[in-house]
Amino acid sequence: MLGTTSYAPYAQAIVATHPNVVFEVLDVADSVGLASALKAAGYKGAIVNGVTYLPGQLAGQPNEAAALNGVYVIDEFPADENTTLAVQQAKRDLVSVGQPPDLTSGVSQGYWSAIVFEQMLRATLKAVGGDPSKVTGAAIQKTVNDGFTYTDPIAGGIGTEHFPTAEHIPTGCSTTLKVVGTSYKQITPYACYGAVNWKTGHYVSEITGKPIT
Repeated sequence: MLGTTSYAPYAQAIVATHPNVVFEVLDVADSVGLASALKAAGYKGAIVNGVTYLPGQLAGQPNEAAALNGVYVIDEFPADENTTLAVQQAKRDLVSVGQPPDLTSGVSQGYWSAIVFEQMLRATLKAVGGDPSKVTGAAIQKTVNDGFTYTDPIAGGIGTEHFPTAEHIPTGCSTTLKVVGTSYKQITPYACYGAVNWKTGHYVSEITGKPIT
């Protein structure tokens, strides 16, 4: 259904199964479209997705806000509503470069990735004896592959990340929010619940990939 212009048939087919929860695995536009169609089809259960955390945007998009009102959003990053030191610093950093202080999903991906990379550079500089000219792509790759652990330079950022990860297992961290009008209400603050092997569904060690018992 990606890119469709008619969500009604999909919504009606979903409602016909009498679900209590609908989890949308779609992009932003399709998540908004399907949520609106589900409501129009009489669906009263929970709607959840992982892409429509759009702080600062809903006030100027009344149709989008109406479609998302009441929808739950699972954000993989610390949200604006997580008023930690790291989030406060992130918002200041955005303002300093002339950007709105909103950690949308897209902004968060770039912002936190940059901080992880900065820490990799610092670790590589240390590994090569403090000589900046030796901080090459190959040196960074070696530092990371030899074993690199990211931890927040400021408390309250993203969860700890281990490199290289076993079987590319992601850290299970998220914030759960609910759209209320044109704003977001935090349901559960950002927290890390453990890595999950996407193939088996088991909790595993991020370092070894072995099941945690």
